[in-house]
Parts: sequence; structure tokens; C-alpha cells
Amino acid sequence: MISVYFSYWSLAAGFLTGKYRTEEDLGKSQRGEGVRKYLNDQGLEVLKALDQVSEKHQTTQGTTALAWLLANPLITAPIVMPQVHLSWILYSKLHNLF
Repeated sequence: MISVYFSYWSLAAGFLTGKYRTEEDLGKSQRGEGVRKYLNDQGLEVLKALDQVSEKHQTTQGTTALAWLLANPLITAPIVMPQVHLSWILYSKLHNLF
């Protein structure tokens, strides 16, 4: 039997891209309010770790978050965002992290 697991909200509604770091950043998009729950000490620590790994590999926080998901053998495919063309841009950068 083959199991397939998809990760919805792979980028935590955009939070793991590093786009939202302050209360003011929530106004950057109409979906900004959806990430308010991540704007806490734990969420900011996650962004700090993403920043460090992304800088080391010279890539974006979003690409790093997706690479972390793809490295998990239980996840078949992270679902990224409704903008398909942007999804392909992120996916195309993943090969640099493996």
C-alpha cells in the first residue's frame, strides 16, 4: 500500500516566507491577518532560524521552508500557493538545497 501525504499551508499562509515580521507587515496583503497567530516569540525564532539557513544556502526563506518539508519522507508534496507561476519559481530553486 502506498500512502501519499500533502502538506497544506506549507508556508503558513506566507509567514514562512519572511514577509510578515511585525504587526505593520500584516497590512501587506489581504491575507495578512491570517498570520497574526504566528507573530509571537516562537514564530519569530522560527523566522530567525530560516534566515540563518537561507543565508548559508543563498536562497529565500520560502525555499528553505519548502526544502525542509520535502526532506521529510512522509510528505509527498507541499502545496504552496494559489499563484501557480510563483510556486514554480520557488520549486525551481529547491535543487540548490539538496
